[in-house]
Amino acid sequence: MTMMKYKFFALLARLKQFFKINLNISVSIFNFDKTKISYSEDIALIIQGPIFENTLPGIKFLRGQFPNAQIIISTWSNQKIDKNLLESLNIQLLMNNYPKASGILNSNFQLTAVKNSLNLLKENISFVSKIRTDYIPTKLLNGFDFVKKMDKILLNKNRLWSVDINTFANIPFSIGDILQIADIKTFKKFWGSSELIETDVSHEAFNKASSDDLINKTYELNPPEVMFAKNYLKYLGIDVNKNPTIAYQNSLKNNFGIIDADHIGLTFDKYSVLRAGRPNISEKTYIDFIDWFNIQEFRQE
Repeated sequence: MTMMKYKFFALLARLKQFFKINLNISVSIFNFDKTKISYSEDIALIIQGPIFENTLPGIKFLRGQFPNAQIIISTWSNQKIDKNLLESLNIQLLMNNYPKASGILNSNFQLTAVKNSLNLLKENISFVSKIRTDYIPTKLLNGFDFVKKMDKILLNKNRLWSVDINTFANIPFSIGDILQIADIKTFKKFWGSSELIETDVSHEAFNKASSDDLINKTYELNPPEVMFAKNYLKYLGIDVNKNPTIAYQNSLKNNFGIIDADHIGLTFDKYSVLRAGRPNISEKTYIDFIDWFNIQEFRQE
C-alpha cells in the first residue's frame, strides 16, 4: 500500500472517528443517567493536547459526570478556547509553550503537557486520569469504578492502568498512552521517570523506518508508549534490557493494568487503519482485557 493510500484511509478513519465520538457524546448527554455521577472530590482529570472541535463538548460531558473533580486542560499557547466557558465549569486552563524539540512522535509534547499539569494537582487528589483532547471517553466513570474494584482483589496494587487499543502483545512495553488511570503516587512516578529528549522523529520518518519490519523496528525506534513504560520500570529498579519479552510479561502481571476501551466508551480508529494498511499486523497482536486478566494473581480470602 502506498503512502498516499495509507493517508487516504487514515483520513477516512479520522472522519469516522469525529462523527462517532460526537454522536456518542450527544447521545450520552440526551440520555444522561443521573445515577452515573461521581461526586468524589479526590479525582483529577488531565485533558492534554491541542483543541479540537469535539474537545469542548467532551469536556462539558465529563464535568457532568464528575461535578466535584479537579479538571485541567493542558494545551498550547497558540490554541483558541472559550476561557469564559471553562471558568463557568470550574475547569483550569494551562497554556504551555512548545518544547524546543518534538521528541519521538511528539513525545516531548505529551511530557510537557502532563508534567506541567502535575504542579496544579490539589493535595487531596487520590486518583488521576490522563485523557487526550481528541478522544474523550463517554463512560470514564466505569474506568474509575473498575480500577477501584480490581485493587481490592489483585495481589499487586498501585498499577498504572491503560486501555487495550494500542497495547501490543509482541512489542515489549507498548503500554498504551491514549488514556491512563492511576493512583496519584503511581501517576507521578510514571510521568516523573521520563525527561524531554533533544531529537525530532516525525510520524512520516517513523513509518518509513519501520515499514519493512513493524514489530521489531517499532521497539527499536522507542515510540512514546514504549519509552515511557521502560523509563518507569527502570525507575522501579526493573531490568528491561536483559530479557524484554519476559520483563514485559512480568510488568503486565505486576505493574500495569488493561481496561477494555468499550467499557469506558473510548474509540480510536487509528489502529484499525494501521492493521488494514500493514498486513503483517493482525488484531491478535493486541493485548485485550481477557489476555491480561488470565495472567493475574489474586488475593486469597
